[in-house]
Amino acid sequence: WHADLSRLSYQDMLVLSAESLASNPPFREFVGRDFHHTLIDEFQDTSILQVDLFRNLQTGPEGKFPPGRVTVVGDPKQSIYGWRHADMETYASTLETLRQGDAVSHTITENFRSTRSIVRFINSFGRALFDLASPEESRFGCSYSPIEPCSGAGEGEKPLVLEVPEDLGAPDSLAMQAAWFARHVLECCGKGPGAPSFGDFALLLRSRPAMHVFEDALSRSGVPYRVEAGRDLKRRPEIADIREMIRCLLSPRDTLAWVHTLRSGFFGCDDRAITRALGSGVRGFPDHLPTSEAECPRSIRRANSMLANLRQAITSLPLADFLAVLLFETDLLSVIAASGWEVERRLGNLLYLLDGAFTGEIRSQEQLLDLLQREDTETSLEEPSTSPTGGNAVVINTIHGSKGLAYPRVVVAGIPRSRPTGGRNKRKLLVHEHSRRAGFSLGKSLGTPELDDLRSISAARELAETRRLYYVAISRARDALCILVDPPSASNRGSAGKLVSEAVQECVRREIDSETSTFDLQPLPAVDLPERTLRRLEADTSAPIEHQGVPKAPLFPTAQLEPDDGEPGSEEGRALGLLVHAILDEAYVCHLGFVRDGAPVVLPTLFGRVDGRLYVHGSTGSRPLRMAGQADPGLPVCLTVTHVDGLVLARSAFHHSINYRSVVVHGVAHQVTDPEEKRIALDALVDHVVPG
Repeated sequence: WHADLSRLSYQDMLVLSAESLASNPPFREFVGRDFHHTLIDEFQDTSILQVDLFRNLQTGPEGKFPPGRVTVVGDPKQSIYGWRHADMETYASTLETLRQGDAVSHTITENFRSTRSIVRFINSFGRALFDLASPEESRFGCSYSPIEPCSGAGEGEKPLVLEVPEDLGAPDSLAMQAAWFARHVLECCGKGPGAPSFGDFALLLRSRPAMHVFEDALSRSGVPYRVEAGRDLKRRPEIADIREMIRCLLSPRDTLAWVHTLRSGFFGCDDRAITRALGSGVRGFPDHLPTSEAECPRSIRRANSMLANLRQAITSLPLADFLAVLLFETDLLSVIAASGWEVERRLGNLLYLLDGAFTGEIRSQEQLLDLLQREDTETSLEEPSTSPTGGNAVVINTIHGSKGLAYPRVVVAGIPRSRPTGGRNKRKLLVHEHSRRAGFSLGKSLGTPELDDLRSISAARELAETRRLYYVAISRARDALCILVDPPSASNRGSAGKLVSEAVQECVRREIDSETSTFDLQPLPAVDLPERTLRRLEADTSAPIEHQGVPKAPLFPTAQLEPDDGEPGSEEGRALGLLVHAILDEAYVCHLGFVRDGAPVVLPTLFGRVDGRLYVHGSTGSRPLRMAGQADPGLPVCLTVTHVDGLVLARSAFHHSINYRSVVVHGVAHQVTDPEEKRIALDALVDHVVPG
């Protein structure tokens, strides 16, 4: 593998370089002669492999750095790249090695970025944030070292912390924060001469998934914005549809591209129709199509006819003309406009491609396909900015992407209430590079002996890094700072939301004791929310509702439906409940399992849902109905629904799969005898199949 140097990744090059220097003293001496002094900047973000590389270049016979030949610059409070192998234990041990070699240490405390009021808040909040660290975090964290404003710094505005209402779920909290942010920007920029401009504002988020909520809010309010966090254009769904369409037309026998194109916004064929076509032997648009609706649905025949016409266009027209035909003679643009989801952004991306073709930057269909499917980063296309030509637009960035930057007015929002489900602690393979240990899991009860210890290490390391991440976020502000937080009770243990809200509360306690005030703590002002959010809020209730004399269960299922690692009442449990309800509501038929005379029995039947209750249809002679009426306290049953969404075809049979969604509900069935409840149950059964 390594014989072909073009295959080497950056990590491969680091490993091979470190191994070469460590195993070959003459080579190490030869290379080291060219480096009389080493300066390592941002040392807190250095990996153990990189440190080994520098150590092999500069250390003497006893493994110590020669005096006067190494300078390191770093701030441990800003080490936020653990996912790039930045290692705080290595940072601490290397500094200790330098101290033992009589290295000179100098601490820089002067801040040249922020106003005096922001610096005071950074010190207050930062000290509370780091002081609340658990003992387990100590080996991966650091103590807080205060900063000082520079001599010419102005006083500036007092930082503002806004607390989101406690009774909101995570999606609604995010929607309310986004609506407030859009209104806040408009209000600040509309104060007349000397008011801030759109370009003064920066929104900093933990990660990209929450960005679209804020982008939608800004678009609805007419606020120009640009996303600084690099986004690869080819990952956008509308661009993926274009890519697969071109691949399908240029390679008519590419079944995967054909299936993707059928499912895309160009045609919107459902998976059942595609599966029937595949079952009849159709593998692309050039194939002879069965005329039977049962074998090949009309939607597939229409799509293949359009693809045949587009095939002629792509082989005979220049790229710009072909794209114009593709976009304006198919349904993609109208589908995007009708969806109401990120319409401006999606249409802007398509216009960007069209503009590239008309200006000659992209000259052929083959070149466009190559750009859209290329994996390297040097020539990958990035999404166009939504900012006007002058650049006066709100900046949306991740906290990681903002490191080293400064913005006049910073808003930190969208702080996660729960720990990410795909975090390092959930990985099947866990590595602790500092101790050279690794462990892996093959399931809940099968794994290497050190796995539990490595999980504890990983969890503590993530917590310590999360504290540093939000220190970095607040220290990006130059003139004004605002943080939107959820109450501590609304966030799960170990989440970023919990850490930040607890630090805010600790600041409040300390400032009450010291009779000082470095920030204003206020509730988030009421805002106008999107209609879909209002509908969800109106439907949400935490108390049972009386409905025509029959008690209705709460909208969200009880704790039994929460995941094993979710806390009671957690956002994970609520989200899982909504997902379960959605899958149940989409199914026409369920399968009811029970035990009769010692043998399992599974029967297909109709059902209906009234909030948290499921009603199953049965005739007066139905076996499960009679057994439920005779058994005390009821009949233990298992109810299952399954949706087959489509076949997943891969290049090899081993990787074929199937997309499906299913729910398995365990419970005790009771016979409904109350006449009024029977009426409600029968209404639910009929409405479930034929609404209205």
